[in-house]
Amino acid sequence: MRRKHDFSSDQVRELVESYRKRGGMSRLQFCEARGMSASAVDYYVRRYKKENGLPKARLARPNDPGPMGVTPVLVAAAKGIIDGVKALVEKGAKIDTRDESSGISPLMIAALRGHSAVVTYLLERGASTEAVDKEGRTAYVYAVAGGVDALAARLKPTTVAINQELLAKSVVLLRAQRCIELIEAPCK
Repeated sequence: MRRKHDFSSDQVRELVESYRKRGGMSRLQFCEARGMSASAVDYYVRRYKKENGLPKARLARPNDPGPMGVTPVLVAAAKGIIDGVKALVEKGAKIDTRDESSGISPLMIAALRGHSAVVTYLLERGASTEAVDKEGRTAYVYAVAGGVDALAARLKPTTVAINQELLAKSVVLLRAQRCIELIEAPCK
């Protein structure tokens, strides 16, 4: 059976590379943009893996953001999955990677949610306590907002001046967002 899109090995490689680098585009949006069905793209991805001796597991790299612009290490840190964070970092995930929309880092989200094991590991691996998100908040601000004073003491930046007004506003805002998450979680 001949397929509508019968690609050479080089064309398959180019298709898979562009699929990996599709940015915020969903799988279906990518297929639509290429004028291909999802099953055709899946076929060529499987063919690429087979030709190159790759495992059948997904092709994602540890620093590739998913469709929502969030990297796997950021998700693992947010959920407090220390083994996941360690495995991703060992595979080359960047410690100070950022969420595309908010600029939040794995250290910041782990501090907000009180995941002390993740915070400790990230600090040991060199995560920056000086980094700020798009609103100018550091991991210290997130720890204070999360009500985790033990973490906040370890995350106080030494070179970045703490804007007390921003700190107060951020604490209120982040605590309110956290309350909403906790209330909505059982509903999902």
